[in-house]
Amino acid sequence: MKVFYYCHSGVHASVITAGIHLGLLPQNNKISERIILELPYFDDRQGWPAGTPFFIGEDEKGNQVYTLAVGNERFLAPKSIRHFLQLFQSSQEELYLVDALKYTTAQLKWGGYLSLELNMKFLGMPLIMAAIRKAYPNYVQQVERLKVELGYLN
Repeated sequence: MKVFYYCHSGVHASVITAGIHLGLLPQNNKISERIILELPYFDDRQGWPAGTPFFIGEDEKGNQVYTLAVGNERFLAPKSIRHFLQLFQSSQEELYLVDALKYTTAQLKWGGYLSLELNMKFLGMPLIMAAIRKAYPNYVQQVERLKVELGYLN
């Protein structure tokens, strides 16, 4: 199975949730800026456009975990992917899409805009980090619910 965590940029909320999923980030609230900045692709699109998946790693069940930038198409992108799979008669069971935007705040969006679009990391990163710290318990719960649903946890 392939698990896709998606958000606007594909390099903030989705990277955090994928990091939790893979055990790269702790399940408790003790996160530091250093450990977040060490995550693959965090705040770094490498010039790739929205719609390009980033492979983050394999989880404990051997499933591939990706992040995906959907831009302003939060609802359209996953729907399009599912319809595309149906059109080509591919199994939707092989793909699991997770909305990491669920707990994204305006603070994170503005921080991401300043950091990625305006290259003003000195202004954007403090906003991003504050927003992540605030939403982190929600991200952990979201990943735990997914793992329960997929049968990883009892």
